[in-house]
Amino acid sequence: MRYWVISLLALTACSTGDNDKMIANSNKISLDSFEACVILGGLVMESWPQQCALNGQQFTEDISTGKKGDRKKILFEIGPSKVDCVGVAPMQCLIVNGGMFYDSIAGYDYKPGQSVIIEVEREQYCDPEILNDCPQDVGIYRYRYLRTMTR
Repeated sequence: MRYWVISLLALTACSTGDNDKMIANSNKISLDSFEACVILGGLVMESWPQQCALNGQQFTEDISTGKKGDRKKILFEIGPSKVDCVGVAPMQCLIVNGGMFYDSIAGYDYKPGQSVIIEVEREQYCDPEILNDCPQDVGIYRYRYLRTMTR
């Protein structure tokens, strides 16, 4: 009976460990997009649109403008500090994928000094092809935080 209880405890501990690994791996960046390729250190080629190559795979940057309501999951590499920038008025911008990011990310809590990679959902909320559909001095997308990723 004592050996059976010890075996059951050992099996439970192993099972819990594997479950934690599965949860952690669900946040691991998979090489399946241009953004992921860049973040994982792929070679970015000077072309239009840009292309990224890594591990024998090649990805092209999506520069198309979609339709109102289109949603896409993308990766953002957030820098450790904000920088002064000017949108409609002077403000502080995040550094996202190496450039200034003027929009907000709903649900994301920025922590100064911390570089992170996050997955966001980008939703196009207006159509630039329709006259007066998009407000001036504002991007055509809204961003919503989904989860923090690991390399």
